[in-house]
Amino acid sequence: MKAVYIYANPSKNAKIEPYVEVISERCNDLGWESPTVFADGFPSVKQGGIDELMKKVENDVVDGVMLFSLEAWAHERHKFVPVVGKMLQKVNVLVVACAPTLGQLKGMKDLAKLEGLFLSGEYFSNLNSVAVKVGMSKSTKKKGRPSLMDTDREFVRQVAVLYNQNLSTKGIAQRLGASYHKVYRALKHLQKDGGESEA
Repeated sequence: MKAVYIYANPSKNAKIEPYVEVISERCNDLGWESPTVFADGFPSVKQGGIDELMKKVENDVVDGVMLFSLEAWAHERHKFVPVVGKMLQKVNVLVVACAPTLGQLKGMKDLAKLEGLFLSGEYFSNLNSVAVKVGMSKSTKKKGRPSLMDTDREFVRQVAVLYNQNLSTKGIAQRLGASYHKVYRALKHLQKDGGESEA
C-alpha cells in the first residue's frame, strides 16, 4: 500500500483541498494510484494521522510513503530523525511532495538529503505557494489569484512550447529554471483556455 501524510499547523484552520491538489499532481508523476491519506491539523478532516500511519509502517503494510512537507517537524527537529528514519528503514521509497526535484529516497543513507530540505529554497518556495492557496481558500474576496497570462505572458508561451514537445511538468520546470508549481499553474491556465495548440 502507498500512503500519503499531510500535516498543517492546527492554528491555521486550513482546508485540505490546496494540499490535495499538490499531492495529486505528485502521485500522477510517480504513477501512484489511490494512496491512503493520513492527515493531522485539519479541523474538518477526521482521518487517521501520523500515529495511525506509523502503526501501518511498523506492521509492514506500507511500501511507499509520501510526506506532503516537513512542516510537522519544523519546530521540533529532534523528533524528525526517529520518525522519518523509521519510515526509511521499513518502506521501499519515501518522497516529499513539496520537493519534486529531490526524487525518491531509499533507505537511511538518504536521510541526510531529506534533512537538507530544511535549508532548501525551492522547498520553502513550494510550501509558501501552498500557504498562499490556503489563505485564498479562506478569503471572502471574490477576486482570485492573478492569472500568469496577466503577469508573465512570455513565461506561459515558453511553457506551451515545451509542453507541445512532450516534456513533463517537472522537465519544463527544470528547463526554464522555474518552480514546479509555477509551471503547473501555467499548464492549468493553458488547459482551461485550450491554449496548448496556440504556441
